[in-house]
Amino acid sequence: MSESYPNIQLRQRLKGLAIPFLLLIAVLGGMASIVVPRLNARLKLGRESATISSLITICANEMQFKNRRLRFATLEELAESSLLDRNYTGGKSVYGYVFSTSGVSAETYCVHATRAGGATAYHDFVVCEDGIIRMVESKTPGVVKRGEGSDLRSKLSSRYIKMPATRAGLLQLRRSVMFIVIRRTMSPSSVRSGIRAWPDVAPDGAWE
Repeated sequence: MSESYPNIQLRQRLKGLAIPFLLLIAVLGGMASIVVPRLNARLKLGRESATISSLITICANEMQFKNRRLRFATLEELAESSLLDRNYTGGKSVYGYVFSTSGVSAETYCVHATRAGGATAYHDFVVCEDGIIRMVESKTPGVVKRGEGSDLRSKLSSRYIKMPATRAGLLQLRRSVMFIVIRRTMSPSSVRSGIRAWPDVAPDGAWE
């Protein structure tokens, strides 16, 4: 029995659509292979930026605690003094990082920010009483100990980073880090609009 004319016409139409459909799938697959890694990279940079900002805040709060108690504090003591959110204590994950302290005394302390998983970000961090944030890049997360890793300031442009170990210096570092992350993760037009949206983020003259 011969196939009816409408069925033949439908089959021909489907054959005609097959090639464009396959091309569309190939194009979308190629776009995904480019967009997804870039999106993941931006997410990792965003987590690192938030973690660095948290370390800067904790460092400033450690100074404030010492001015009151004449010694530095653990994360739990900072939380009990209402100087830190309790989410940073007890091994909880914040921005994909677990925060902890070591070597806490009247003169010393270290705060560690360790990735909860290898896919979270690129670096693990530590900051001690000198206010210098250090970082180690590795595939496997690990606690960065005192004196280990690279000085964060050496990884950022000296044009933006001139940080003394003071509260004002820490705030300036926060502004510089956020500005550099914005520049790296946003388009030029978005960066220009950031002048209006975030006038206090960039260091003086950095938008020029």
